[in-house]
Amino acid sequence: MIYYTYEQAKAVPTQMDIVLQKYFPTNEWGCNVLVNLEGVCELFEICKVEHDAIKRDRQIWTHYANIQWCDKDGWELNEQFKGEHENEMWIYGYFKTFGAAIRNLANKGTINRKPIKIY
Repeated sequence: MIYYTYEQAKAVPTQMDIVLQKYFPTNEWGCNVLVNLEGVCELFEICKVEHDAIKRDRQIWTHYANIQWCDKDGWELNEQFKGEHENEMWIYGYFKTFGAAIRNLANKGTINRKPIKIY
């Protein structure tokens, strides 16, 4: 797992980084982290990362899923750009811990997965 910026990598708590690296261990996975004003990481966008063989410094990041903090429910696993017009967000589950959400995503993925809610 690589991070979109060095600053985001520094903001991620060690235990969260350990979980991300365990389940997405290669640099073919990336994470874009939203950090709130209090310095809390509240949204982790997991992306597939393609490395351009010709232009080695070029990477293409494609959205895969989000792990998002929800006040009352813990962590939500969702995926954007779904539906016929790619204008829906599909919710796959709510998890009490960040680790449980990441483990579920790593084990079940998003392909052919049925959502529990659609926005």
